[in-house]
Amino acid sequence: MGDPRPSFHYMLAGNGAPIGPFSGEDCLSFNPDTMGVRQIKDNWKIIDGDSPLFDFVTNKTDADQAMAIIKKYGFTHSCMMARGRVDFLYLRK
Repeated sequence: MGDPRPSFHYMLAGNGAPIGPFSGEDCLSFNPDTMGVRQIKDNWKIIDGDSPLFDFVTNKTDADQAMAIIKKYGFTHSCMMARGRVDFLYLRK
């Protein structure tokens, strides 16, 4: 999502969210039912409770669209694979 520079990426497995852990991943869980888009200072963020998860800087449209995607596919984890540095970020159930 985002043009010309993507501000959010997601992938699907078939027609839905990838499910289950992958070897070597590091994840934060979140609840799509308690998440929302909020402006904090000048930046639009997706938050879960009081915890910011994703930052869209000044692009509220991208934040709203990402929130809709998270809810549509039921993503519940923000994960990364890393070996010395973050190599791959993804969402899953």
